[in-house]
Amino acid sequence: MREAKDEAALLSALPATAHLYAFDERGASMTSTAFARDILGAEALRGGGAPVVFAIGGPDGHGDALRARARQLIAFGQLTIAHRLVRLLVLEQLYRGFRILRGEPYHRE
Repeated sequence: MREAKDEAALLSALPATAHLYAFDERGASMTSTAFARDILGAEALRGGGAPVVFAIGGPDGHGDALRARARQLIAFGQLTIAHRLVRLLVLEQLYRGFRILRGEPYHRE
């Protein structure tokens, strides 16, 4: 029940214009290049100043309401990974993605 309450609180706090991306085991696997191009390089994110939100799913993923609200579901695979570690993985992919978009060298996938 706690997860449903937390999810409802998150959804109610999101501005209507927010770009929500949800990390969930049912999401699509992406390469770092696709993450950079499709999410960080998306036209909607480069203009307008709408907030971008990344939601990390619980052990059973996200509920239906959050998945429906998300622009995209993204998976790091089907492994169970601790939330603190997923936060680091997301930050690393953001860093890597911006380097890719700038044409800078990066370690390949």
